[in-house]
Amino acid sequence: PEQISFIRQKEDYSNLRITEIHYHPPDIISGNDTTDGRDLEFIELKNTGRAAINLSGLVLDSAVFHEFPAGLLLVPSQFYVIASKPSYFYDEYGLVASGNYSGNLSNAGEQILLSDPQGEALMNFYFSDDYPWPEEADGDGYSLSSAEANPTGNPGDEEYWTTSWKMGGTPFADNNAAGG
Repeated sequence: PEQISFIRQKEDYSNLRITEIHYHPPDIISGNDTTDGRDLEFIELKNTGRAAINLSGLVLDSAVFHEFPAGLLLVPSQFYVIASKPSYFYDEYGLVASGNYSGNLSNAGEQILLSDPQGEALMNFYFSDDYPWPEEADGDGYSLSSAEANPTGNPGDEEYWTTSWKMGGTPFADNNAAGG
């Protein structure tokens, strides 16, 4: 019998970009109920390329932790949104989060570390809540959103970021009023 062997090429993650961080949502008060803003945090990733990216085994591990499930392909222009509390995320946005992370982001800025299945850093940067970073993302209801729909450059540079055009951010969508 013939033997067929598959050789796995190293995955190209160069078009996987972080496009939104809602790190300091304000508390939501509704009648006598208060939703802690930390329960509405999320991090959004996007495939900005033309080929699917296999996210299987990636690990987000800094102040927050999320291991991407096996068999997960992110097709071009698709988003992957990891929420701190998916049930609260659904209540707020009417959308089902792609994943759930443990821990919470610091309201004063934080390290974001995303590693490949072998433990090599794909993204390792810090964001801040201090000027010249977009200050409206720090508790005023807006998220930190990439300035471009398909960003290039370093997410550790404040020029990479702007404030979401919409209060609460734009999970699963590019940051523009047209929503596309």
